Amino acid sequence: MKAYSYHYSPYLRVSSPIASISSGLYHTPRVGDEVIVSFFDEDIDKPYISASLYNQSNPALPPLPLNAHQTSLSARTLNNTKETEDTNSSIVESGLNEITLSNIKRERTNLSSSTKRL
Repeated sequence: MKAYSYHYSPYLRVSSPIASISSGLYHTPRVGDEVIVSFFDEDIDKPYISASLYNQSNPALPPLPLNAHQTSLSARTLNNTKETEDTNSSIVESGLNEITLSNIKRERTNLSSSTKRL
């Protein structure tokens, strides 16, 4: 009789397009996000999250630019509660930050917008 040695992962690793000791891009999917699960060396005991997907219930933040020369980077703040130090109250933060780059020859522009004053 063959003895099987199973090991379980308490969590799924998340792949990143950039991962090094001094730089990287870090994103952790949130509960309810749609993800693609892949398997390292096709081993079902070594799953990892290889991508996140937009869908109807989780759409992309801003609509994509109509102009092909624009690139946008957006981040949405969740409704996080922040405790204030000087009072016993809390502040609920929410909003959107966006940087748009336009790459038209001789008309390069950088636009930034925020729902909060920076």
